[in-house]
Amino acid sequence: MADELSRFRVIEGGPAEDGKPKRAGGRAPAKGRIEMLLCHVCKVDIGVATATTLEVKTGRMLKDGKPQGGTKRLICVECLSRGKVTHLI
Repeated sequence: MADELSRFRVIEGGPAEDGKPKRAGGRAPAKGRIEMLLCHVCKVDIGVATATTLEVKTGRMLKDGKPQGGTKRLICVECLSRGKVTHLI
């Protein structure tokens, strides 16, 4: 069995010089950075990326006459006024 080809191979060497794993390439977004939430569908349809949103809950249930559960979603109000439902988050 030792002579069989394996899917894995051993790479000689150890960890990086400082012993810490290296970060993957590319730039990670800064934590705590404020970013405007814009609608990509409005940008395509009317040429303006709108920022008007509405927070809704989908999948709500009633227990003893009170709403319970559900998933919070942000939808674009401009798309909603045109008959579309665009979930932003």
